[in-house]
Amino acid sequence: ITRITATSASNPTVSSSCIVEVIDTSAPYNGVTGISLSFGSATPAVGQILSAQATVTPASLQDSVGVVWESSSPEVATVTQDGTITARSEGIAVITARVEGTPYSATCIIIVSGTGTYSPSSSLSIDRPVLEMRQDGGDETVEVSVLDEEGNVLATGAVYSLSPEASRVVGITRIGSSNNFIISARNSGTALIGFSAADNATATAVLRVEVGASAVLGSSLRSVSVPYSSLTLTTGDTELVELNVIPSDAEGTFVWTAGESAVVSVAPADSQGRSALILAKKTGSTTVRVTSEQDAGISTSFTVTSVEEGHAYDSSARRIVLSSAEAQSNVLVLSSTDI
Repeated sequence: ITRITATSASNPTVSSSCIVEVIDTSAPYNGVTGISLSFGSATPAVGQILSAQATVTPASLQDSVGVVWESSSPEVATVTQDGTITARSEGIAVITARVEGTPYSATCIIIVSGTGTYSPSSSLSIDRPVLEMRQDGGDETVEVSVLDEEGNVLATGAVYSLSPEASRVVGITRIGSSNNFIISARNSGTALIGFSAADNATATAVLRVEVGASAVLGSSLRSVSVPYSSLTLTTGDTELVELNVIPSDAEGTFVWTAGESAVVSVAPADSQGRSALILAKKTGSTTVRVTSEQDAGISTSFTVTSVEEGHAYDSSARRIVLSSAEAQSNVLVLSSTDI
């Protein structure tokens, strides 16, 4: 397996890549190296229906080989060729999934209880329903919980579905027989991964994965702030505001917006938007927000108040604004607790 990346010669920040997996079809069994099931055992009650999922290794051969299902004790539990298991009577059955034409197989043990209480699945939840990833970043792990009507977590397995279009963007691997899954970024784009409960196809949840090229995602950026929470300006005055970016060498650009553009205007002072010039246009107050253009979840804001020429005390900036006439005709007495 290797990654091939194409980069613009005139603009190195523009690139795209893809994963190439070479299968040796001359190898035994056309390259198939194994098979696994979505769970290793289950203890259903009589009448309960489960859905087992077989994963062929390597994953690229999943749709090109045949998988045969069989039960060691059909009177206890039956299985259809799509992996649907039905508990028929009390006892133990071994369900086997075998890759046709190969010696590879995987099994799960079904222990059917004739007296147990079957609590059907009602819904699914994902601990991280939206993932933002980079092509050259590490893998991410998500946990899927199968819940009953009261919101209790069940031991029931979760199965996933991935369209060919989505599999071009990401890959997914189950961790053992758990409901934890490893998500791997392959190419830039958006992928939707559907999950459902093994015993109830109507109990579903969807994971949305956004994969961006490494050149445009500012993943190293952790936070951004300004020196104060509020700023008071006299109408007509300007103030240069500089951002505090952590870490300071983080890549990325920033967008400045004013809630009320009639009160103040905001103009970036550099190409990356790491500083901006604030102009007070008319009296009023508004919020100025600064947001990372690469990660909308990283932002900061502060309040700007524009006052008529006169005096106004800005407790945050620790300063007093006076007109020239007031500066000549007024005496100010300030105590140490005011400053």
